[in-house]
Amino acid sequence: MDARCITLNNEAVRIGSERLLSHLRREGLNYDLWVTGSNSGSTVHLRVDQLTDSLDSRIRAVLVGTATTLDLATRPGA
Repeated sequence: MDARCITLNNEAVRIGSERLLSHLRREGLNYDLWVTGSNSGSTVHLRVDQLTDSLDSRIRAVLVGTATTLDLATRPGA
């Protein structure tokens, strides 16, 4: 893929991830999300306020099957 295709793919992954997480956001989930990618695939980076084991599991269950790598962590300072 050329750089333009990677950028377009990353944006599509970001939009899709935001939609998948929308019900958790309505429940009060606060997070920052961005996507990075290369020819070998995309990584969804998610920084969450007050990340617990239970919330980690719920987020992973929502994003499973998106053919991306998930980088999930507590938001610094949260």
